Amino acid sequence: MTEKEEKSTGAREDLRSKSTDSHFEESNEVPLCVDLDGTLVYSDTSWESVIRLLRRWPWMVVCFPFWLLRGRAHFKAEVASRVNFEPECLGYIEEILEFLNDEKAKGRLLVLATAANQSVADIVSRYLGLFDRALGSDEKINLKGPRKAEALVGSYGKQGFDYVGNDQADIAVWEQARIAYVVNASEGLRRRMSDMGSHIEKMPMLNLNLCDFARALRMHHWIKNALLLVPLVAAHRFADISEWTKLMIGVIAFGFCASSTYLVNDLLDIESDRRHRSKRARVIASGKLRISKGIYLALGLLAVGVLLSLGLPESFLACLLIYWLGANLYSLFLKQIYLVDVVVLTGLYFIRILSGAEIVDVVVSPWLFVFSLFFFLSLALSKRYVELLRIADLPVTKIPGRGYGTGDGWVVLFLGVGSGVLSIVVLAFYMNSGHIDTLYRKAEFIWIGVLLTLVWISRVWYRAKRGLLDDDPIIFAIKDRTSYVILGLIIVCVLLSSPILGR
Repeated sequence: MTEKEEKSTGAREDLRSKSTDSHFEESNEVPLCVDLDGTLVYSDTSWESVIRLLRRWPWMVVCFPFWLLRGRAHFKAEVASRVNFEPECLGYIEEILEFLNDEKAKGRLLVLATAANQSVADIVSRYLGLFDRALGSDEKINLKGPRKAEALVGSYGKQGFDYVGNDQADIAVWEQARIAYVVNASEGLRRRMSDMGSHIEKMPMLNLNLCDFARALRMHHWIKNALLLVPLVAAHRFADISEWTKLMIGVIAFGFCASSTYLVNDLLDIESDRRHRSKRARVIASGKLRISKGIYLALGLLAVGVLLSLGLPESFLACLLIYWLGANLYSLFLKQIYLVDVVVLTGLYFIRILSGAEIVDVVVSPWLFVFSLFFFLSLALSKRYVELLRIADLPVTKIPGRGYGTGDGWVVLFLGVGSGVLSIVVLAFYMNSGHIDTLYRKAEFIWIGVLLTLVWISRVWYRAKRGLLDDDPIIFAIKDRTSYVILGLIIVCVLLSSPILGR
């Protein structure tokens, strides 16, 4: 049994023992009222509804200020009336559900009391089949904090109910409750409740550690930003320390900007990620990172990237913002369009090369542009092909959230392999263009590098066809020892052919 499972089992046993203590002998006589957001589920249903609305109708963001002028309750009602809420997609806290099932079996009255809109409360209540009553916000009253306390006291009297909550806004309710159950609350909030003299029962808490934070930022994807170095390397300006320094700043700025887009993608894909075999563990889909904090973090990362870019050419900042906008448009709807998605992914790869060129003031040659176009298109198609292979034996007809069906596999395969081969053909034509002799003294070593590149792209598709490729070919390259060997040999070939070592 893992440490996580032991803690989970211990928490469940602890809850059961508490419900049978002498202090709790008369618990069945008072209702047990339970909050929804952050208590029964890890996430925030109001924020999820907002994201679902924006994903379907992004232009409706212009209506938000007008709805908010009429209060949060009105805002929630407007959003709830425009989305189809799916309760099965929520990340329920298993320990809380088991505790509620135990209390329900004893005949206790269970009440769902949430600041979410009443329609959401009703949907969740019907789906779980646990609650005798569901209380939520209406168009005029936001059932949160003092308003929730007033409603529960009005129904059950002061000290006439127990309350399970998680947030500082729940303090007003806990003050009126007989027993305060605290879930996923900070130690500061728990100490504050203890100082108030409330009877507190500590319940499960979900922690976000440093590894979770790094995974949320996709820091392993920062390796893609090495593409910013390509223009300087292609120009053979290896000894220009000042340019390398600026490029390193650009790489870091791009990393923060890219991490911002990954968070936005996770926010928009929260429902489909929860259905995915591996993506369900992402920090936002799992509930370890609240949606509101994810939004603030995404904006903060973008701000850091922009600030780092202020000391670089303005054209680099323009490329950075175009990348951020393009990546978010991709997450919003472009990735749902057949073939358009892979073209956009190709562009997002190439804009990194263009950004590096803007920093060091190098013109990207047509040869590099065309090679990059076909090479990155092949990698993007390999990602889709792997996704198609994984749904081949499932009772679905298309990749969730994508424009590809199960019958498109052979088209994606041919396009991907063809694009990879074309990228090598472009390199071969470049070798015979006459430009090669002005840059390299021993061009025969470059031919070896071309063949090694062909070996690598062929290996990517070989593994993709056998279902051995990761969701992302870049992640495959990071984990694959053979890829490191091939890359090392290519670097050796370039150095041996260059004027530095080839004289």
